[in-house]
Amino acid sequence: MSAIAKAEPLSLLGKYRSLRALFRNEYQHIRNVALGFIAFWRTRKTPMDAYQSMIRLFCVTGGKSNDFISRCLSFLHPPYRIDKPAGILNIESESARSEAIETLRETGLYVFPTRVPDEVCDELLQIALTQQCTIFLPSGEKATGLYDRANPKAVRYAIQPDTLLNQPAAQRLISDKSLIWFAQTYLGAKPVLDHAIMWWITNINETPDSDAAQFYHFDMDKVKFLKFFLYLTDVGADSGPHCFVKGSQKTGGIPAALLDRGYARLPDEDVEQFYRSEDMVEIGGPKGTIFAEDTRGLHKGKHLLKGDRLLFQLEFSNSLFGATRNGPVLSKIRAPEFADALSRYPRVYSHIDVRAR
Repeated sequence: MSAIAKAEPLSLLGKYRSLRALFRNEYQHIRNVALGFIAFWRTRKTPMDAYQSMIRLFCVTGGKSNDFISRCLSFLHPPYRIDKPAGILNIESESARSEAIETLRETGLYVFPTRVPDEVCDELLQIALTQQCTIFLPSGEKATGLYDRANPKAVRYAIQPDTLLNQPAAQRLISDKSLIWFAQTYLGAKPVLDHAIMWWITNINETPDSDAAQFYHFDMDKVKFLKFFLYLTDVGADSGPHCFVKGSQKTGGIPAALLDRGYARLPDEDVEQFYRSEDMVEIGGPKGTIFAEDTRGLHKGKHLLKGDRLLFQLEFSNSLFGATRNGPVLSKIRAPEFADALSRYPRVYSHIDVRAR
């Protein structure tokens, strides 16, 4: 295994020729994305051809296209002013916050040194055991039902956003100032909470499952995004730790030989030949472990050998341009912190269909 070789910097003329060749070869995809943004600003929905072209340009440029769009979005939506970003991440000193952001920018991953309190985790665990889940059956079909830890029927059970965001524990988390500050500082723009979900992964399969994201892949749902992962069960080497390739989130961090395959699942051995073993990390930890990750980098959930794993995830992006998801319906505000956050940070919650009165 070896690290990716760094390319020699291009001369100014070389850069011009490279850009000219890119524009000539990918003109239709560049046009699709440009027209797609116009359609998005009018309708709040991304045309499918524009979304597919965004993925294509990411693969061709190694991420430069996303970087350019992100700079424009940062100009249009500068971050909120949050003077005291205290909260569940428990990194209140300016130096600690700066170190955390710099680590995230360099490696694509930051594991927070303190755990989320047990009472928060236990409240979310109860939701996961008592609320209806979408069950991803081995046949490829979906069903609805409760998760029985003693008798699982599928690899994945997901508690959906509509259910989750109407629970007080989830509302307190999505209003947490430290999460919002951390997301917008990394994104460089006012963030949008575009996805919140909680799911179980079980050990009923003898081999890794593609639908359970147990093969390496990169995410490209939006232009730029950051995910927070919270373990709600203890996660060890045999119980499905999250795996990440440090540095692969950077522009040029995924080699062209892998990007040429497009938006695909990748076997371990295909990924291992391009990276040093020390950069391919597994993140385990006790209940309450929380980490931030730029999943534009290569990642997967490791196949479970025993037990089950419950994970809570929030995704913040710099724009809703990209894969179209229906916003969750908020029928009741059940946490006073959330009512305050809705008025202070409206763009964060612009994807939520607020019907609460």
